[in-house]
Amino acid sequence: MKKNLMTALRAKLLGEKAVIIAEIDLMLDSPRVIPEHTNFMHELESKFATLAEITDKLGAIASYESSYISDHKA
Repeated sequence: MKKNLMTALRAKLLGEKAVIIAEIDLMLDSPRVIPEHTNFMHELESKFATLAEITDKLGAIASYESSYISDHKA
C-alpha cells in the first residue's frame, strides 16, 4: 500500500510539473497570450516558485524512499 501511495504521489507531482513547464514555455514563447493588465514578471516568478516547490517535493520523496529502503533492508 505504501508503495502505491508513493507512486501515485510522484505521478501527481510529475504531472503538475509538466503543466507548469508548459505554462512557462508558453509565457516565454508567446508573451502576447498574457493580458496587458497582468504583471508578466510577477506571473513568471510565480510559475517558477511553483516549479521549485514541486521539484523540492519530488526530491523529498526520493530522499525518503532511499532512506526508507536502506533502513528496511535486512
